[in-house]
Amino acid sequence: AWNVLPRLAWLAPRRVTADAAPEPLAQSHALPSVLTARQAPALIGVHRQDGDGVWRETARGFIVPDDWPARARAFAAQDH
Repeated sequence: AWNVLPRLAWLAPRRVTADAAPEPLAQSHALPSVLTARQAPALIGVHRQDGDGVWRETARGFIVPDDWPARARAFAAQDH
């Protein structure tokens, strides 16, 4: 299972009690249209439910738009 992690959850691994699944939880390996239409990167957390019923984050990674490398270079070239 996986979900999109909010920015405030980017630093520490997620752990969710057995009675509350990670929000929103997806069981499919296919990306939902909401992610493919995003204009900004999304951090995805992969979760596994252990024998005690607790959902634990086991991996994470970013999904970025196809034009993200060019946008990042343009941003880095600006004076800040």
